[in-house]
Amino acid sequence: MTTSDSPPAALVPVYERKRQRTTKLTKNTIEFLERNRKPISLASIATVSRQIDPEGRGVSENGIRTNPDAYATYRNHMTWKTPTQTRARNPRKLAREHPSRDLVRARQRYMRLPRKELAERLIMLEETSMETEERWLRQADELLTWMLVASGLMGLVSSGGAAR
Repeated sequence: MTTSDSPPAALVPVYERKRQRTTKLTKNTIEFLERNRKPISLASIATVSRQIDPEGRGVSENGIRTNPDAYATYRNHMTWKTPTQTRARNPRKLAREHPSRDLVRARQRYMRLPRKELAERLIMLEETSMETEERWLRQADELLTWMLVASGLMGLVSSGGAAR
């Protein structure tokens, strides 16, 4: 066995016949699809080629991809185009919803989001929750401090008032 990509010399005619058969069948299938105004894709070529092939074998999608001539023919006639780049979604701000919020619709909306966006939203919610809790604890601490100061002042006022 050789280390190069070329087949042994004895198999070259066999592979050449197969390559030519794939190219010819691909061209015939594309012509058939164009005449019948059908979309031209690898899947449609593979399916229709089995129907029009006298041997009934057709060509596979991979056979078209690996045959340079057949693939070039397909690329020149394909009707499917690559999708245009979609805009990146703007992450929605956390909505301060009303108590009458429709939870079923909210659940459906979240189920459509990709996992990455759900993870980002969850992290944002956790951070917001921690900030809110810290603010509440600071305010509660300040309130307690002022209550103690006021209680001490009330004690001074009441003891000072009793001394007069």
